[in-house]
Amino acid sequence: MQDTVRQTIGSIVIAWNRAEDAVASMAALYLDVDALTFDLLVKPLRPQDREKLLRAVVGAKEFDREIVAEVDQAIKRSQICRENRNKILHRMGELDGNLTPESEAQLNRVLSEISRECVYLDALKLQIAAVFFDRTSREVPDDGGGTGDDELRPVLAFIPPERPANPKALKFEHLEVQPKYME
Repeated sequence: MQDTVRQTIGSIVIAWNRAEDAVASMAALYLDVDALTFDLLVKPLRPQDREKLLRAVVGAKEFDREIVAEVDQAIKRSQICRENRNKILHRMGELDGNLTPESEAQLNRVLSEISRECVYLDALKLQIAAVFFDRTSREVPDDGGGTGDDELRPVLAFIPPERPANPKALKFEHLEVQPKYME
């Protein structure tokens, strides 16, 4: 297999790890856990379980419906990227030889999609964290209804990051190697 293909596959794996970390970090934010608890409870979970956890905690704790909807869309998009990554890794083990230019281009499209999703997920994570920390930094109302000086401070609004084009679930059974006489 050509070095460019190996490099593309490695880049897909690294990019996907970034996406997984963003999902796990958002779940940890809503769970309100410290780094050690995160490493013990959230980090060892399978990616599907992290997504399920994120969806559950956001659904239970988030009152802003726009955030809930954006997280739901982010999870659906990341599931497509995860499936593409898994198909590539499993299919590559079956192939022996250099990929055709069309197959190599297909891998590059997947890398591009996953990379764009990583940027989107990182931006979403930062936007949610900003809103989350703005909320938690405010004083809790007392029994008399007073809240303190931060009551006059404007509430930080959630601004969803721009979503890239939807990733496409690809069929990787059609990845092909060049005939031996062309190598």
